[in-house]
Amino acid sequence: MDGVHIIKGAAHGPDGKWDAVQAIQHEPFIYIQWNGSRWLGQEEGEITELLEVLANHKLGDFHYISENPCHGVENPDWCMGSGKPHYIDGPRMYAVDGVFRFCGNFETVSHAFGIDTNHKPTIDALTAAFARNRELFGGAA
Repeated sequence: MDGVHIIKGAAHGPDGKWDAVQAIQHEPFIYIQWNGSRWLGQEEGEITELLEVLANHKLGDFHYISENPCHGVENPDWCMGSGKPHYIDGPRMYAVDGVFRFCGNFETVSHAFGIDTNHKPTIDALTAAFARNRELFGGAA
């Protein structure tokens, strides 16, 4: 994708990507912390892989979309399967507005994902795929 920074890998640890993600947050970016069923050291999957799995397999109980993700304060309305973010009202993870976090797994296939992005076409595609998944298979809104 032209003009979009794509960073893959864990936020923290010896090869942590968090500083790199923070440095480019004012430009279009897609940060794929994890995506797929991978062994340690294998590269994370592409967004297209996640879209394909969303089209064919029911989301598991643990999934959500969160705008301007934060951490530290638990959401009192969150419970497994609610589709609501686990953390709210804590310190923001990004200084810029419009960053969305897509996080979850699936019931019938080994595939977990954690993706942060401010890239509008990616946000739109993943949001639509989540909605379509719920239409096809049922699940939390």
